[in-house]
Amino acid sequence: MERRPRPESYEEYSSAEDPSSEQAAVSLLTMDHLVDRLEPSVATERKGFLRKHLLSALCFTLHLWLVLVHVAILISAIKHWEHRFTFPIEHQTTVSFWTTVVTQSFGTIYCALLVFVTQRLAMRHNLGLTKTLTAAHDCISAWAGLGSALTTLLNQVFVPASVFGTLNIVGYLGCISVLHITIPAILSLEAFNATVAVSAITSGFPEYANSMSINSTQDYMTTFPARFLPWRGIFDDSLTLGLSGSSLYEMLKNTTSRPGQAQVAALGFKISCGYLSADSLNPRDPAPEATGFMFDIGENPAVQIFPSVLPNEVSIINNNDNSIYMYTTATVVDSHGAQGSPFIFSQQSPSFLQNITGINLKTSQIQFLQCFKSSVAQSGVIDSQSNAIAAGSLYPNIQENYSAWILASEVVAPAQSSSLLDSWSEILGHQQENNDDGTPEEYLMTYLGLNPLTNVSSVVSLHDIENALSNLVAMIFWTAGHVQVNPWYIKYSLDPNGDVPDAGAFPVLDSGNATILQLETTQVRLTSNLIVVIVGLATSVVEMLLCIPFLLAAIQHPVGPQSAGLLHTIWLWRNHRGFSPQLRNVHWPRETTLRKAGLIPLQQHATEYGHRHTKWEHSKNPQDEGVPRDHWSSTMAAHLLGPEHATMCLVLHILLVVAYVAALVFAVARKEHSVIFSINKQQNVSFLCKVATTAFGTIYYTVLIYWTQRLAVACLIQQHSLLAATHDKVWAWTGTGSALSALYHQIKWPTSSVGIFAILLYWGAISILHVTTPALVSVESFNFSVPTNVETRSIPQWSDNSHSSTLLYLTTTGPFLPWINYLDPSKKIGLSNASLYDVLEQSYPGSGPTGISAVGFNISCGYVPNITVTTVPVSPEYQAEGDYPLYNISSDANNLYWPSFFQTGKKFPISPR
Repeated sequence: MERRPRPESYEEYSSAEDPSSEQAAVSLLTMDHLVDRLEPSVATERKGFLRKHLLSALCFTLHLWLVLVHVAILISAIKHWEHRFTFPIEHQTTVSFWTTVVTQSFGTIYCALLVFVTQRLAMRHNLGLTKTLTAAHDCISAWAGLGSALTTLLNQVFVPASVFGTLNIVGYLGCISVLHITIPAILSLEAFNATVAVSAITSGFPEYANSMSINSTQDYMTTFPARFLPWRGIFDDSLTLGLSGSSLYEMLKNTTSRPGQAQVAALGFKISCGYLSADSLNPRDPAPEATGFMFDIGENPAVQIFPSVLPNEVSIINNNDNSIYMYTTATVVDSHGAQGSPFIFSQQSPSFLQNITGINLKTSQIQFLQCFKSSVAQSGVIDSQSNAIAAGSLYPNIQENYSAWILASEVVAPAQSSSLLDSWSEILGHQQENNDDGTPEEYLMTYLGLNPLTNVSSVVSLHDIENALSNLVAMIFWTAGHVQVNPWYIKYSLDPNGDVPDAGAFPVLDSGNATILQLETTQVRLTSNLIVVIVGLATSVVEMLLCIPFLLAAIQHPVGPQSAGLLHTIWLWRNHRGFSPQLRNVHWPRETTLRKAGLIPLQQHATEYGHRHTKWEHSKNPQDEGVPRDHWSSTMAAHLLGPEHATMCLVLHILLVVAYVAALVFAVARKEHSVIFSINKQQNVSFLCKVATTAFGTIYYTVLIYWTQRLAVACLIQQHSLLAATHDKVWAWTGTGSALSALYHQIKWPTSSVGIFAILLYWGAISILHVTTPALVSVESFNFSVPTNVETRSIPQWSDNSHSSTLLYLTTTGPFLPWINYLDPSKKIGLSNASLYDVLEQSYPGSGPTGISAVGFNISCGYVPNITVTTVPVSPEYQAEGDYPLYNISSDANNLYWPSFFQTGKKFPISPR
């Protein structure tokens, strides 16, 4: 290799280095192979290996780290590890904003570093990777940004010089743009139902208040609970909380305002029945004139009964050993269709029943059973807001669907305890004689669908009778614990013997504990979008593959330029101007004409220096003869970038300012709050908003940078300044990393610190816009009221035209009055003091209040004048114990005559008129 002799004088050096000489008409595009021209120094040889591999290693490490981070995020998204980060819902907007800002800031900084390192590596290897001068030019131009890369790719249509190289750069910068969109969209917020364990106190099963109140509580149980049975039908499941079929379950003493569930204890009543043999009953005629038979039930001593012989009759007989006796004239079969041991007879019903019903009622058999109770410990799940039990949650299920007849003596029964619940047989046995308003037998016949006033004998299964008894026992104990009678009626009610019973002790509900798994709907958590993570991972892998050619290319010029600044280009031109004659005839520096002239192989051997000049001069193109210097400069500037480009750049910046002003006005006026969607779509809408704003910002800022970059470089070429200053500014306009590098170099050789800092501020503003644009719009949850038309149930109306049946029904509702005052308000929906109000046909959890109609009853009273009261003697057979007097009360003015029997606090009218 031969070295070129050093110029002997300044004139000779100037002629060799003249950038405007004939050999270098266009210095920015004259690049050549330098290996044949320069011989690296010993120091350069020592540092070459380190420099070469340090930048390549850094580039590879950054791309590999990006891939590994996406892999880690993908694993986290699959495992939902990010769900561990939860926040109160009132902080949703703040957390969403900072999540977007942090992720977008990281993405912007990391992508800028990737582009800077890869760009420097590509520039260093550019000469070894390209074949022609135009190809080198295209690669350098493409690295200025995505906009420049797309423009360069478009230019390949007219002059194809480096199609695959430009495609590589476009793909790389496109991946960077995709990462700008996917990185802030990886994390978003979603509202969720967080389960929080909360301890709670429950009310359980009825029990004696204390040992001193056992007798009075038993008197209460045998007198009142069964009187509520006729009113069971008006209560739906939402009003019988604590009761589910044949089971009692614990309830929360204090319900929660937030949804949740609690596992509570329950107690099921399981009834098992066996038949009594007809031969053991000792049936006999009690008297010749009697219609029916007498039987002996039980042992030590036997209970003599005279059963009814109505068809489909059911009756319960007391027994005090945790069992009851019952008989029915219906046909009872087990699951195999077999009967037990019924007593067969042919007996007419009493004649007075025939006179009442007009039906010749007949029956032919009677079945006796003995039934035992066992208590089954259960568990269930209740709603913490309503105390309603979840359907099918009671375990184990004690409802029978199979039965087989066995003798009553073979039924395995548990021993009777001293608890209130084990006094069930005594309670049921006393109801028939103490209750005139409704009996357990009527409840059983209703449950089993038996009609005693028909000659059609019904067939019932044994397990249906057992289930009916189980439900009856559960209903009575639920009534005792949850529906208390008015104490006034306890104090002044008479038993069948005319005595005031000592039944003043209500049973109490025992207490327990439960854990509520409460759903906290006021929380949000981080969530990852799996699709976005996969897209980001694929993009980072593709980006890494696209940079591999730069990593594997050999550095053929260890002392060559490492960037594409103006000084690097001039340096290349100074050392290698063999292509100047090829470009000297390019009159105007248009993109197309320069690229056509640059289609020269770089591997062509460069020629030695051509003509030498002793002074700087312009090209001797004949067309330039007589053209003034200023006119030539302005004309060239016009061809480089016209005024329409400056207008476009200005319009783009103005539109950006207008867009942000409009966004500010919308934010102040809260216009964006008019866009509403359901909370279950929150994650999807948040993701779409973030992707849309990020994509818009990426595309818009790419176009903005492209036009601003071109305009700035054109202006820099025309400015009168130091060549190094122009170089630094041109280099700073290639990216944020390049601007920081150029500013760093101002420390040693300050050429234009203010200008470089201004360019860096512009890039910083673009970076801030990249961060703030996706954070402009976020999603927040709020309470939104939606008016909905619903059906209501209004006040009672006549059910028929004659009104007679409705009035008859209303006259039978008086026995419900002892219960109404002490009912829980939740069981008196539709009644408020002296007013009736409309109720919803169905409940709507989570809904707000609604306006309804109501009717109030205003009763006005006045005294009756001219009252006359006289004492009437009562014959001994009608006198009550204590010789209470009978009075006649009358008033001529009001045509009132009312004979009444008075007792303290109570009256029994005899014959009011």
